[in-house]
Amino acid sequence: MASTDDDITSQVSSDFVPALGAYYTGEHAEFFSKRLCMWLPAEVSAEPRASGQDVVYSATVLPQRQEHYDVGLPTLRPPLLEGEPCEVFSHDSRRWLQAVTSSNQQTTHSAISYRVSLLDGQPCETQVAAERVRRRFPQGSLVSVYQGPGLGWIDAMVVSGDGQDPPATAQITPVASTVAPQGSPESSRASQGRSPPYVSLTPQRLPQQQPEFNVLDPECRPDVLICTEAGNTIEQLFHVPAHLLRFRPEYIHQYALWSPVRAEAARSVRRDGHNMLMQPESFVVAPPEDSPS
Repeated sequence: MASTDDDITSQVSSDFVPALGAYYTGEHAEFFSKRLCMWLPAEVSAEPRASGQDVVYSATVLPQRQEHYDVGLPTLRPPLLEGEPCEVFSHDSRRWLQAVTSSNQQTTHSAISYRVSLLDGQPCETQVAAERVRRRFPQGSLVSVYQGPGLGWIDAMVVSGDGQDPPATAQITPVASTVAPQGSPESSRASQGRSPPYVSLTPQRLPQQQPEFNVLDPECRPDVLICTEAGNTIEQLFHVPAHLLRFRPEYIHQYALWSPVRAEAARSVRRDGHNMLMQPESFVVAPPEDSPS
């Protein structure tokens, strides 16, 4: 068991090297292509700007070596590791379901997928395309937050990762908005008590307005409420975009050790029909005596 634990810590540590930049040149990551609506395997290049400014990040998609220059941080993420808390988007229920990865990144040509274990409903393990998987930050999880090239990474703890996503659209790809802008003729009709016209989701009949929310776009996910740490005290509460957070190695290591306890709690929920799931997944409370230490 000791060697397995060491392997987990070593793997996480090797994937996260705290630095002044969010990524370092040569780091392997996933790049989100808005055109394809897919996460692609990539290698990051980091080029410093003028003093005091942020870094220019470029993503070279593998294996084709196609370079995308000056990409935004929301379009980059480190590959998920086996045993990480995550969410999986369900096409049937149109919502994100809680899950845990049960494999590292799996790549076929440029297509990335993960094997995940769903925590809701009946026990289920399934293979899911990477664009339908995103990191989940449970309350109490230990993270590092990126605060720019001047400060780099600082320690923090998640206070709440349950921000509400906007409602999922009827289509996965971006479509034009059906919401009338303020002051428009449609808005005026609504203010006079007349119902605004509703637009069909047939693409050719959509008005040319701002794009509607795309549930799979990483820039559209809600922020995470965190508190920064200084010793044993809480310094500040604030909301940050999820792409600026990374799990600290000790948290993932501890999360893996608690896996049998979480599995038993999940079985108890399904068997007895009441909520006995560990809440939060923070390990702040002492584990049961028969749980892994």
